[in-house]
Amino acid sequence: MRPSPLTALAPTPRAAVEQLRRSAAVPAGPGDHFHGWGVMGLTFASGHVLGLRRWEASSLGTPYASVWHRDPGGRWRVISDVAADLSCARYISALTSESQVLPIALTWEADDALEVRVDGIGLRWRLTFASHPLFVGYAGFAALAPAAAVRSAPARWMLERVGAPLLGAGRIRLAGRMPNGQRYRLLPERMWLVATSEATLHGRALGVPEPPMRPVRLGEFIVPERGILAMARASFDCP
Repeated sequence: MRPSPLTALAPTPRAAVEQLRRSAAVPAGPGDHFHGWGVMGLTFASGHVLGLRRWEASSLGTPYASVWHRDPGGRWRVISDVAADLSCARYISALTSESQVLPIALTWEADDALEVRVDGIGLRWRLTFASHPLFVGYAGFAALAPAAAVRSAPARWMLERVGAPLLGAGRIRLAGRMPNGQRYRLLPERMWLVATSEATLHGRALGVPEPPMRPVRLGEFIVPERGILAMARASFDCP
Protein backbone atom coordinates (compact mmCIF):
# COMPACT_ATOMS: atom_id res chain seq x y z
CA MET A 1 0.00 0.00 0.00
CA ARG A 2 1.23 3.48 -0.86
CA PRO A 3 1.15 6.27 1.76
CA SER A 4 -1.45 8.91 1.03
CA PRO A 5 -0.06 12.25 -0.27
CA LEU A 6 -1.77 14.03 2.63
CA THR A 7 -0.01 11.92 5.24
CA ALA A 8 3.31 12.05 3.43
CA LEU A 9 3.32 15.82 2.94
CA ALA A 10 1.75 17.02 6.20
CA PRO A 11 3.71 20.14 7.23
CA THR A 12 4.50 19.24 10.84
CA PRO A 13 5.09 16.04 12.82
CA ARG A 14 1.94 16.54 14.88
CA ALA A 15 -0.18 17.11 11.77
CA ALA A 16 1.28 14.00 10.14
CA VAL A 17 0.56 11.93 13.24
CA GLU A 18 -3.03 13.19 13.41
CA GLN A 19 -3.61 12.35 9.75
CA LEU A 20 -1.97 8.96 10.14
CA ARG A 21 -4.17 8.16 13.15
CA ARG A 22 -7.25 8.67 10.95
CA SER A 23 -5.96 6.76 7.92
CA ALA A 24 -3.72 3.99 9.30
CA ALA A 25 -4.43 0.54 7.87
CA VAL A 26 -2.65 -2.78 7.47
CA PRO A 27 -2.93 -5.34 4.66
CA ALA A 28 -4.48 -8.76 5.01
CA GLY A 29 -2.28 -11.81 4.52
CA PRO A 30 0.42 -13.80 6.30
CA GLY A 31 2.81 -12.26 8.77
CA ASP A 32 2.41 -9.36 11.19
CA HIS A 33 1.81 -5.85 9.83
CA PHE A 34 1.84 -2.41 11.46
CA HIS A 35 1.31 1.19 10.40
CA GLY A 36 2.35 4.02 12.68
CA TRP A 37 5.20 6.22 13.85
CA GLY A 38 8.03 6.42 16.33
CA VAL A 39 11.57 7.41 17.19
CA MET A 40 13.79 4.73 15.65
CA GLY A 41 16.21 5.05 18.56
CA LEU A 42 18.31 7.60 20.39
CA THR A 43 21.58 7.10 22.27
CA PHE A 44 22.64 9.32 25.17
CA ALA A 45 26.04 10.31 26.58
CA SER A 46 25.25 8.30 29.75
CA GLY A 47 25.06 5.08 27.73
CA HIS A 48 21.28 4.82 27.92
CA VAL A 49 19.32 4.17 24.72
CA LEU A 50 15.63 4.94 24.15
CA GLY A 51 13.24 4.07 21.34
CA LEU A 52 9.55 4.73 20.79
CA ARG A 53 6.92 2.97 18.70
CA ARG A 54 3.29 4.00 18.32
CA TRP A 55 1.47 1.65 15.93
CA GLU A 56 -1.87 3.19 14.98
CA ALA A 57 -2.95 0.00 13.17
CA SER A 58 -1.86 -3.55 13.95
CA SER A 59 -2.72 -6.87 12.35
CA LEU A 60 -2.48 -8.34 15.86
CA GLY A 61 -5.67 -6.42 16.64
CA THR A 62 -4.79 -3.65 19.08
CA PRO A 63 -2.98 -0.36 18.35
CA TYR A 64 -0.32 0.22 20.96
CA ALA A 65 2.63 2.27 22.17
CA SER A 66 5.97 0.79 23.20
CA VAL A 67 9.16 2.22 24.73
CA TRP A 68 12.46 0.39 24.33
CA HIS A 69 15.19 1.10 26.90
CA ARG A 70 18.76 -0.11 27.18
CA ASP A 71 20.77 0.78 30.27
CA PRO A 72 24.53 1.51 30.24
CA GLY A 73 25.22 -2.11 31.16
CA GLY A 74 23.62 -3.28 27.91
CA ARG A 75 20.40 -4.66 29.43
CA TRP A 76 17.29 -4.10 27.32
CA ARG A 77 13.71 -3.91 28.48
CA VAL A 78 10.50 -3.17 26.59
CA ILE A 79 7.50 -1.38 28.07
CA SER A 80 4.18 -1.56 26.21
CA ASP A 81 0.59 -0.60 26.96
CA VAL A 82 -0.73 -3.96 25.69
CA ALA A 83 0.17 -7.56 26.47
CA ALA A 84 3.64 -8.75 25.45
CA ASP A 85 2.42 -11.16 22.78
CA LEU A 86 0.62 -8.26 21.04
CA SER A 87 3.55 -5.84 21.21
CA CYS A 88 7.21 -5.34 20.32
CA ALA A 89 8.22 -7.92 22.94
CA ARG A 90 7.00 -10.49 20.41
CA TYR A 91 10.09 -9.69 18.30
CA ILE A 92 12.82 -8.69 20.78
CA SER A 93 12.13 -10.57 24.03
CA ALA A 94 15.10 -12.89 23.42
CA LEU A 95 17.33 -9.87 24.02
CA THR A 96 15.45 -8.21 26.88
CA SER A 97 15.78 -8.68 30.60
CA GLU A 98 12.11 -7.84 31.19
CA SER A 99 8.86 -6.84 29.49
CA GLN A 100 6.37 -4.67 31.33
CA VAL A 101 2.80 -3.58 30.61
CA LEU A 102 2.35 0.01 31.77
CA PRO A 103 0.50 3.15 30.66
CA ILE A 104 2.49 5.28 28.19
CA ALA A 105 1.50 8.94 27.76
CA LEU A 106 2.35 10.70 24.48
CA THR A 107 1.67 14.44 24.52
CA TRP A 108 2.32 16.88 21.68
CA GLU A 109 3.38 20.09 23.44
CA ALA A 110 3.76 21.92 20.11
CA ASP A 111 3.62 21.05 16.41
CA ASP A 112 7.23 19.84 16.60
CA ALA A 113 7.57 18.92 20.29
CA LEU A 114 6.62 15.63 21.98
CA GLU A 115 6.68 14.46 25.58
CA VAL A 116 6.81 10.75 26.41
CA ARG A 117 5.99 9.72 29.97
CA VAL A 118 6.06 6.29 31.57
CA ASP A 119 5.37 6.97 35.22
CA GLY A 120 5.67 3.28 36.08
CA ILE A 121 9.43 3.38 35.43
CA GLY A 122 9.96 7.07 36.23
CA LEU A 123 10.67 8.06 32.61
CA ARG A 124 10.10 11.55 31.25
CA TRP A 125 11.40 12.12 27.71
CA ARG A 126 11.03 15.34 25.72
CA LEU A 127 11.93 15.74 22.05
CA THR A 128 11.73 18.37 19.34
CA PHE A 129 11.92 17.62 15.63
CA ALA A 130 13.20 19.38 12.52
CA SER A 131 12.70 18.80 8.82
CA HIS A 132 15.51 18.17 6.33
CA PRO A 133 15.54 18.62 2.52
CA LEU A 134 16.50 14.97 2.05
CA PHE A 135 13.42 13.84 3.98
CA VAL A 136 11.13 16.28 2.15
CA GLY A 137 12.32 14.88 -1.17
CA TYR A 138 11.87 11.31 -0.02
CA ALA A 139 8.33 12.04 1.23
CA GLY A 140 7.35 13.36 -2.17
CA PHE A 141 8.82 10.29 -3.85
CA ALA A 142 7.04 7.94 -1.43
CA ALA A 143 3.71 9.70 -1.99
CA LEU A 144 3.81 9.86 -5.78
CA ALA A 145 5.91 6.91 -6.98
CA PRO A 146 4.41 3.48 -7.68
CA ALA A 147 4.22 1.42 -4.49
CA ALA A 148 6.58 -1.20 -5.95
CA ALA A 149 9.26 1.46 -6.49
CA VAL A 150 8.99 2.63 -2.88
CA ARG A 151 9.33 -0.96 -1.60
CA SER A 152 12.18 -1.81 -3.95
CA ALA A 153 15.69 -2.76 -2.87
CA PRO A 154 17.26 0.28 -4.65
CA ALA A 155 15.00 2.69 -2.73
CA ARG A 156 15.87 0.98 0.56
CA TRP A 157 19.56 0.99 -0.35
CA MET A 158 19.48 4.74 -0.97
CA LEU A 159 18.10 5.38 2.51
CA GLU A 160 20.37 2.86 4.25
CA ARG A 161 23.69 3.51 2.54
CA VAL A 162 23.41 7.09 1.25
CA GLY A 163 20.72 9.01 3.15
CA ALA A 164 21.55 7.91 6.70
CA PRO A 165 25.32 8.61 6.46
CA LEU A 166 24.63 12.04 4.90
CA LEU A 167 22.51 12.86 7.95
CA GLY A 168 25.15 11.67 10.39
CA ALA A 169 22.93 8.72 11.36
CA GLY A 170 25.54 6.09 10.53
CA ARG A 171 24.38 2.83 9.05
CA ILE A 172 20.79 1.67 9.36
CA ARG A 173 19.04 -1.52 8.24
CA LEU A 174 15.45 -1.32 7.01
CA ALA A 175 15.27 -5.09 6.48
CA GLY A 176 16.79 -8.02 8.34
CA ARG A 177 16.12 -10.38 11.22
CA MET A 178 14.89 -9.57 14.73
CA PRO A 179 16.32 -11.14 17.92
CA ASN A 180 13.40 -13.59 18.10
CA GLY A 181 14.03 -14.78 14.53
CA GLN A 182 11.37 -12.96 12.51
CA ARG A 183 12.43 -11.20 9.34
CA TYR A 184 11.39 -7.54 9.34
CA ARG A 185 10.97 -4.86 6.70
CA LEU A 186 10.45 -1.16 7.41
CA LEU A 187 8.93 1.15 4.81
CA PRO A 188 9.32 4.81 5.88
CA GLU A 189 6.74 7.25 4.54
CA ARG A 190 7.85 10.51 6.14
CA MET A 191 10.74 11.40 8.45
CA TRP A 192 12.10 14.19 10.64
CA LEU A 193 15.36 14.56 12.55
CA VAL A 194 15.40 14.74 16.33
CA ALA A 195 16.55 18.33 16.90
CA THR A 196 16.77 18.26 20.71
CA SER A 197 16.09 15.66 23.36
CA GLU A 198 16.29 15.45 27.12
CA ALA A 199 15.25 12.56 29.30
CA THR A 200 15.17 11.71 32.99
CA LEU A 201 14.81 8.31 34.64
CA HIS A 202 13.68 8.44 38.27
CA GLY A 203 14.67 12.11 38.22
CA ARG A 204 18.20 11.50 36.96
CA ALA A 205 19.15 13.10 33.63
CA LEU A 206 20.38 10.73 30.93
CA GLY A 207 22.66 13.36 29.36
CA VAL A 208 22.80 14.82 25.88
CA PRO A 209 22.12 12.73 22.76
CA GLU A 210 25.44 11.36 21.52
CA PRO A 211 26.46 8.74 18.93
CA PRO A 212 27.54 5.46 20.53
CA MET A 213 31.12 4.22 20.52
CA ARG A 214 29.96 1.14 18.55
CA PRO A 215 26.70 0.35 16.74
CA VAL A 216 23.73 -0.53 18.96
CA ARG A 217 21.91 -3.55 17.55
CA LEU A 218 18.76 -5.54 18.21
CA GLY A 219 19.28 -8.56 16.02
CA GLU A 220 20.08 -7.05 12.62
CA PHE A 221 18.25 -3.80 13.36
CA ILE A 222 20.75 -0.99 13.98
CA VAL A 223 19.80 2.03 16.09
CA PRO A 224 20.61 5.19 14.08
CA GLU A 225 23.49 7.26 15.41
CA ARG A 226 21.24 10.31 15.10
CA GLY A 227 17.61 10.38 16.22
CA ILE A 228 14.97 10.00 13.49
CA LEU A 229 11.20 10.30 13.84
CA ALA A 230 9.54 8.16 11.17
CA MET A 231 6.03 7.54 9.90
CA ALA A 232 6.31 3.99 8.59
CA ARG A 233 4.87 0.61 7.79
CA ALA A 234 6.46 -2.51 9.26
CA SER A 235 6.07 -6.14 8.28
CA PHE A 236 7.35 -9.27 10.04
CA ASP A 237 7.54 -12.71 8.48
CA CYS A 238 7.00 -15.06 11.39
CA PRO A 239 8.88 -18.41 11.37
